[in-house]
Amino acid sequence: MRKAGGLLNKLRSLQNEELQVLLPAMDLLIPQRKRKPAPVPQCLPPDPWGDLIEFSKTAGLSRGKLHAIGAVRQKASQQGLGPQKITHAWACKTLNSTKAATSRDRFRRGVECLDALRASGTNSDLLLKTDLGPLPDKRRKGNAMLPERLVREIQDHAAFRGLSNNATRSILTAITTVFNKARKKEIFEMTLAKIPFGDIVDAIPSFSEELPKNWNRVCAAVRQLESEARFHWTDDWADLQRRVVAAGVPVKENPVPAIAAVAQASGLSPGQITCEWSDQHARTLRPDLRLTWNKRIALFREL
Repeated sequence: MRKAGGLLNKLRSLQNEELQVLLPAMDLLIPQRKRKPAPVPQCLPPDPWGDLIEFSKTAGLSRGKLHAIGAVRQKASQQGLGPQKITHAWACKTLNSTKAATSRDRFRRGVECLDALRASGTNSDLLLKTDLGPLPDKRRKGNAMLPERLVREIQDHAAFRGLSNNATRSILTAITTVFNKARKKEIFEMTLAKIPFGDIVDAIPSFSEELPKNWNRVCAAVRQLESEARFHWTDDWADLQRRVVAAGVPVKENPVPAIAAVAQASGLSPGQITCEWSDQHARTLRPDLRLTWNKRIALFREL
């Protein structure tokens, strides 16, 4: 209609008498075409996961690691959670509910990648302030290995104490259990005598949903190791301990560690242990502990 009206108005403008009879007496009023308003630019909603993925790309992460982070992103987005909203408890629960082995492995790698990004210290505002891992690993032989230096220290300590191979393996197994449960793996890079095993095992139940059935034995073993490793042997007592172990005296029949712990506190060397001193110390003990002490003194005199 708009085109037809415009054509009639043009014909009127020709001033042709024959056409004027046929055409309207006045120009037709042609309504202007309504223009659509220009679209108002809309701000896209914030996408923290998208920002994190872009940051991961600029950080040089491989495609496989980006896919692993994507697995965490998918699980979190299904629950409306951003990178700063996911926690260790959520990650453990999500991993436990994921059935496919490949999906579990990818999710686990994604958590490790996020923790590595957090540890890098750059753009940490995109992530939660605390680590998501380590996650419980139910795979057979799924435990991470202890640092080699720590293994050697434990083996050296066990040899100094005269422990059997089986006892040494039990200690290593207990420490490995604690290592895999602990969140801050860097603590295990410290020397054996400085690792606060007691504090570590005290903290683990507060964030670990699953503890092994033998957890109490594990705790006892690592606390015992901590106590032994922190004891400072003087040269003369350490030399006696080595000679007793070299002679093949079984651990249960070796009185040196227990007597050295008391004697060194009094500044006594092995040659200064007397009946008077041992009897004086025995009188400070409970009856049961006094009996044990007297047995150790008897064994010491037989060395």
